[in-house]
Amino acid sequence: MPFDGCLAERATPVPVPTVHDVSGMAANVDDQGTDQSVTPSPKPPRSVNRSDWEWALMNCPDVELKPKAVAIMVSRFADFETGRNAHPSQAKIAAMCGYSKTEPVSNILSSLRDDGWLYRDGKGPTLPNGRANDRYRLTVPDCGHEHDGSALPDVLK
Repeated sequence: MPFDGCLAERATPVPVPTVHDVSGMAANVDDQGTDQSVTPSPKPPRSVNRSDWEWALMNCPDVELKPKAVAIMVSRFADFETGRNAHPSQAKIAAMCGYSKTEPVSNILSSLRDDGWLYRDGKGPTLPNGRANDRYRLTVPDCGHEHDGSALPDVLK
């Protein structure tokens, strides 16, 4: 029977090719062709809207001023409602924060990711130079205290 374009009439299922790793051993592949031997990434933390995220960040006594400045600049590029899709370049963040080099920004972004304030969600759109910036989502870590300002020191005495 010639193929007429309708997959529903196909009598036998299409075999899923075996995936091999670099050692030549067959990987554990499920019915959809997904390699089950690879541990999946942990579920990304829940994103929050930009306003709530900025409020939590500014009221967290664990974050110093320079990381707060870098984090706020990243948040300016995030979707307001979802806190996602922020993909500014490190050079742009450095310029907005008054740094002459990108190295401090790179270190601060790494620290913000490690502390749970930013989640690297892949890459943004490809730029004309063929590169793509990291794409972030805004997340609030569990620091052990509320992010409502109650943990801040009272300086108005």
